Amino acid sequence: MTAIEPWSVANNAGHLDIVWYGTSYYDGVNPPDNYPSSAFWYVYFAQNLHATTSGSTFTQVTATPIVHFGGVCESGVTCSGNRDLFDDFGVAANPLTGLASIVYSDDQYTNDVNDPPQSGCTPSTSNSGSCDHTSISTQTGGPGI
Repeated sequence: MTAIEPWSVANNAGHLDIVWYGTSYYDGVNPPDNYPSSAFWYVYFAQNLHATTSGSTFTQVTATPIVHFGGVCESGVTCSGNRDLFDDFGVAANPLTGLASIVYSDDQYTNDVNDPPQSGCTPSTSNSGSCDHTSISTQTGGPGI
């Protein structure tokens, strides 16, 4: 597995949420910039309510559908990969409930009531800058931090 761009939020002693872009693809040679289109990326969410306790564990879920296929730029101006997963990534916890909200980049075509396609984004332009948009995934169940 490859994990990039981790972000975290914490409150109360030992309460921790972590998010990252991840793919099951890893060849041990190529950086994410040069991953093939068979590398499909999701946003992952992990939580530990006892992070200050030795031996404590995290629960982990896939928080989104596929957000990108292929290479992801991590090399700045020398990047040869795709730049569609911007640095507008992060996680915050609701101060009243502790439930997480994740803001992330997505370059996949969508067309539903809550997420209509933007102008120029079609099924054939999915996974390109034409479909880049910012999405939000909000935790609706389980414990908050």
